[in-house]
Amino acid sequence: MDVRRDIEYLSRFPIIGKFLGECIEKEFASGRKEHPLFHCLSKGEPDWKKIESVKTRKDDMTTFVIVPELRVHHDILVNLDRNMKTLCNKPNFGTILEHLRKSSSFWQGYSEVEAAALFERFFGRIDLEPHLKNRNSVDFAFPMNDKKVYVEVNTPKMGQKFKDALMENAVGIDKQPKAYTPPDSTDRTKDVILAEFEHFKGAEVPSLVLYDFSQCELRGTDLVDRFLGTFYAVIYTDKQTGKSHFESKRKPDSVIINDPDLEYLGGIICYGRDFNIEGQVVYDPLDLIGIAFPIEVMEKIAKPFIKIHGSN
Repeated sequence: MDVRRDIEYLSRFPIIGKFLGECIEKEFASGRKEHPLFHCLSKGEPDWKKIESVKTRKDDMTTFVIVPELRVHHDILVNLDRNMKTLCNKPNFGTILEHLRKSSSFWQGYSEVEAAALFERFFGRIDLEPHLKNRNSVDFAFPMNDKKVYVEVNTPKMGQKFKDALMENAVGIDKQPKAYTPPDSTDRTKDVILAEFEHFKGAEVPSLVLYDFSQCELRGTDLVDRFLGTFYAVIYTDKQTGKSHFESKRKPDSVIINDPDLEYLGGIICYGRDFNIEGQVVYDPLDLIGIAFPIEVMEKIAKPFIKIHGSN
């Protein structure tokens, strides 16, 4: 571990250094290797010559896998520094830093800062950590049509059953991957949904939940299934004619939103974060779940995630 090199590399990201530098120095001094910032900084400056060399192989599709891997730690830091810079002069910015300082909640804080900065740049004048009349606070609020929409961000971690399945079925890089059935995530997804709804019960404000699934196995389709019931297909065949027809059905295993305290819940946006070959942030695909908000409103709210954002 080259602490001097890592500290020098940190100087490339002045906003991170200003607000999280003390936390990082403590991590270095303790010898722990838990905090995600430690991992990013310990990798040091990417080998840009190697990256450019790989990028010249435009006919090789593996380039689009190799280059992001070579620079992903750098892109994570660039993105965080840029988003913190957007928010750092706003009231309550210190509160939103708390998750970033802890290794166990860093990615939750990363998503909160990222989403708040995206909405600040697109909608303007967001409020960080506003309090609701039910005495809860949420991550931020943004203006839309002369009203404010209140937002809670959630970054679920990978489920333990899924981790265990990955470990059990892992094979060496030179061996054929195993085929296996992932563990059922129905109850886990229900818990993720219901935990976020608690923030808004009794608040009587237009609200939105953002799910960043970059760190876990869940996807927006899992949430859709929890609202509508799990999709499955049935093929019926007429024994006399031999003709078959297809019907789509859903199992009755959904989360039913019929609580009057949640009538203001507008909708849900599910996304994953990635970086392209140029180091730009891309959020793809998006899953939009409208509850009180019609789909055209959800599409408008989702616009901050649509454009490609920044690069080194």
